[in-house]
Amino acid sequence: MFRNYISIAWRNMIRGKYYSLLSIGGLAIGICFTLLIGGFVLHEVFVNKDLKNADQQYILLSQWKKDNQGLAITSFGPLAKELKDRYPGLVAGYYRFDGISTIVSRGTKGFRESIQIGDSSFLNMYGFQLLHGNSNGALDDPYTVVLLEDVAQKYFGKTDVVGQVLSIENFAGAKHDFKITGVLQRTGKNSIMNLTGEEKSGLYISDKNLTYFGRNMDWANRWIASYVALKQGVQPADLAGPLKELIKNNVAPDISDQVTAKLVPLTEYYLSDTNKSGTNGKIIMALTLIAVFILAMTIINFLNMTIARSGPRLKEIGVRKVMGGQKREIIVQFLMESVFIVLLSTIIAFLLYGLVKAPFSRYLGYDLISFTALPGYYVLFPVLFVLLLGLMAGLYPAFVLSAIKSTDALKKRLPVAKGKHYFRNALISFQFTASMIAFVAAIIISKQINYFLGNDLGYKIDHVVTAQVPRDWTPAGLIKMEAVRQQFETVAGVSDVSLSYEIPNGNNSGGVAIYKMQQDSTQAVAAELLQLDAHFTKVYQIPMIAGQFFDANHPEGSALVINATAAKALGWQDPSKAYGKQVRLPGSPVIFTVKGVLADFHFGSMASKMPPLVMMDIHGTPIYRYLSFRLSGGHLANTIDAIQSKWDKLLPGAPFEFNFMDETVKNLYQSEIRLKKATYLGTFIAMVILLTGIIGLVALSIQHRTKEIGVRKVLGATPRQIIYLFLKDFSGIFLVAMLTACPLGYILMRGWLNGYAYQIQFSPWPFVMAIVILSALTALLISLKTAGAARNNPVDSLRAE
Repeated sequence: MFRNYISIAWRNMIRGKYYSLLSIGGLAIGICFTLLIGGFVLHEVFVNKDLKNADQQYILLSQWKKDNQGLAITSFGPLAKELKDRYPGLVAGYYRFDGISTIVSRGTKGFRESIQIGDSSFLNMYGFQLLHGNSNGALDDPYTVVLLEDVAQKYFGKTDVVGQVLSIENFAGAKHDFKITGVLQRTGKNSIMNLTGEEKSGLYISDKNLTYFGRNMDWANRWIASYVALKQGVQPADLAGPLKELIKNNVAPDISDQVTAKLVPLTEYYLSDTNKSGTNGKIIMALTLIAVFILAMTIINFLNMTIARSGPRLKEIGVRKVMGGQKREIIVQFLMESVFIVLLSTIIAFLLYGLVKAPFSRYLGYDLISFTALPGYYVLFPVLFVLLLGLMAGLYPAFVLSAIKSTDALKKRLPVAKGKHYFRNALISFQFTASMIAFVAAIIISKQINYFLGNDLGYKIDHVVTAQVPRDWTPAGLIKMEAVRQQFETVAGVSDVSLSYEIPNGNNSGGVAIYKMQQDSTQAVAAELLQLDAHFTKVYQIPMIAGQFFDANHPEGSALVINATAAKALGWQDPSKAYGKQVRLPGSPVIFTVKGVLADFHFGSMASKMPPLVMMDIHGTPIYRYLSFRLSGGHLANTIDAIQSKWDKLLPGAPFEFNFMDETVKNLYQSEIRLKKATYLGTFIAMVILLTGIIGLVALSIQHRTKEIGVRKVLGATPRQIIYLFLKDFSGIFLVAMLTACPLGYILMRGWLNGYAYQIQFSPWPFVMAIVILSALTALLISLKTAGAARNNPVDSLRAE
C-alpha cells in the first residue's frame, strides 16, 4: 500500500511538472538559505560551548565608572591567581595571559606572530588536545612553546616537530631559542585563543618568560586577560565580596574606587554586549529573523500551491469513491503525498547546502558550522520539519476534499472555496509584508554601512599603508627606529612616515584620566591615550584647531595634545581655549601643558561616540608598534616594492606585512558588512520566492478560470481588461501588506539604527523604493502570465472543462 501511495504521488508530480517544480524548487531554495544562515548562527552560538566544563568557565571583566578609564576585557594581573589561592573552596582553576606580537623565525624564515604568555593551566583547564607532546608540563618551563598545528606546518612543513626550536625576539631586540614541547590540534573558535575577535594566537609560552619580554602580571598591570573555573555549584555572586576585597587591599585607591570586577560565563560572553569586538548578539538576532522570514515565506508558498492544486483533483476523489475507495485511504494518500514532496525538497536543500556552503562562506567571509559536528539529536529537527510541514500542507485536501460527496466531487463543486481564498490571501499578504521589510532593511543597512565607510572620519585613509615593526623599547631602540623612519622618507613615492604605538583601528594603549590644574582628581575626565610621534598628523592629515602638534626636533616630556571632545569635556566649550593650559593626570607628579588641540577624528568605530583623546609624544615613553606611510599618489605598487626593498636592508629578519588603511577601517565593521551581505542575499531570495509563488498562483488561477475568460471575451472584454481583472485580485492584498510593512519596518530599523552613535537620517525613500519596485515586478509578472490567456481564442476556452 505504501508503494502505491508513493507511486500515485510521483505520477501526480510528473503530470503537473510545472507546478511541482515551482513547489519543490521554491521550498528547497528556502530551506537551503535557512540552513546557510543557520550554519552561520550556530557557528557563533556554539563559540565556547565545547570547552572542558564549559558551564563552569568564566572570564574576569572590569566595570569602570566612566567610559575610557580602562579596558573592560582585562583585569589586574594577580587577581585570578589570588582568587584561586585564597578561596580554593570556590575556585577550581585560573588562567591568565598577556597577549603580544613579535617576530618568530626559523633560519631565514620569519613572521610576525600573535603570542600568549600565560599560565601553565592553559591546556588542561580547557581540554585543549595536543597532536604531539604531553599536555602535562608542556608549559611549565621557561623558553618552551606550544604551537598550533597550522603554525607548525608554516615553519616546518609538518606537525610532528616536538623537540625542534624556534627563535622568538623580545622587545629589546634580543632573540632566544624556544623548544617546542607540544603541537596543538586545530580547535573551534573560542574566547581563550581569540579574545578580541582578531587573528587567533598561534603560539603559547609559559608565564616564566615574562621577564624575557620585560612584562609582568603585577597589581599595577590592569591589562591582563583573566579567566577562572568555578567549582560545581558555585555562582559568580559568591565571589563578589572576595573580588571587591582583593582590589581594595591591593590597588591604589584612586583606581580601586573607579572599578568593579565581575565574572561573565564564557558560554554567554561571546554574544553578550560586553564583548564589543566579537560578533554582536543583535546581529545574530537580525540574521535569525531574516532566516525565519525566508522560511516562513517558503512554507506559505508551499501551502498556497498545495491548496490551489487540490481543486483540480476533485474528479479523482469522486472516481475513487465511486470505485469503492475509503475516506481513510484518501486522507492517507494526500498526507503521504505532501510529506513525500517536503521530504524530497529537504533532501534537495541539503544537497544544495553542500554545493553552496563554501562560496557562501567566502561571500560572508566567515566559516559555517559543519552539521556533522552537531549533537546527534539535531537530526530530529529536519525529521520533525518534514513531518509537520507535510501534514500541515496535506490537511486541507486530506480532510476537506475527502469529505465531499461523490456526486459533488465529480461535478467539481467546492462549497468551501471562498473561505479558502481568505486564508490564502492572508498568507500571500504576509509574503508581501516580509518581502517589503527585507527590501527596506537591505536599503537602510547598506546606507548605514556606506555612511560609515564614506563619511568624513576626520583623517584621510587613502594612500596610507601601515606595517608593524620590531620592538626594541629602550631609549637606544627608539633612536634606532627614528633613524629607520627617516630613511623611509627618502623612498620615492613616500611623502611622510610616522612611528606610533597606535593607528586608527580602535585599539589604543589604554585609558587615562585628565583634569585641570585648578581642579582635583575627582573631577578627572576619562580619555583614551594615544602615543605617537610628530609626523602622525601629517601622515593622516588631521587638522589642528589651536596650538601646534609635537615638534620632532624638540620633544617635550611635559607636553600633550588633546582633541576637541577632550577640551569640551574638561570645560572649554571653545576648544581653542584649552591651548596653553595646564592639566594633570592622577598619580603623576608631572604638570602637563596642552601644546595643541586637534580636530576630532574617529579613532575607532563610529558605532560609539567620539571619545576624549589625549596624545603623548613617544619620546616620553619609548613604546611603538607601527610605521605609517603616506604614499604620494600614482604607481602605488612600485612604491610598495621600493619600501619592501628598503625594509629588507634596514630591518633584516623582520617581515614586511603591510595593510592599506582603508582595509583596516573596513575591518572595524566586519559584523555590519556581513549583515549587509546576508540581507542582500536574503532580500533576493525573498523576492524570488514571492514572485515564484505569484507565478504559480496566477497560472493555477488562469487554469481554474479558463471558461470565465472565454465568456468575458465573447461578451467583449479586451485583453487589457482581463489582465486588469487579475491585477485587481492582488491589489487589495498588496495594499494590506504595504500598510502592515511600513510601520513594522520603521520600528525594526529604527531600533537597529539606535544601536549606533552616528547614523543616517531616517527618510521614507527606502519604503517608497520597496513599494514601487515590488509592485512593478508583481504587476509585470501577472501581466505577462495573463496576457497569453487573454489572447487565446474564446472558442477554445469555452470548450475547456
